[in-house]
Amino acid sequence: MASEAKSVMTTHHVRRCASSVLTGSDARTAISSAARDITDALAVLLFEPDPTGQRLLSAHTAGQDLPELAVPVDSDSLRGSGAGPAVAGG
Repeated sequence: MASEAKSVMTTHHVRRCASSVLTGSDARTAISSAARDITDALAVLLFEPDPTGQRLLSAHTAGQDLPELAVPVDSDSLRGSGAGPAVAGG
């Protein structure tokens, strides 16, 4: 029963995010908030590539006020995650 309720809540969050992206409203806030709610995380950081493609920059946070962060795409922390090649490849 709890699993079913979580699934319904997840579906609701995904629909709200999709609507925000399609309508041009604040998609970053919707995505970050939904990710936090779905995962029960204390905080969520949304990263986007910088214009050069050399770093990932924190674009939005939900749940906590966190400092702006920049992570080099070739950083050891990205190895094996798929994030580095995905950003580098466009």
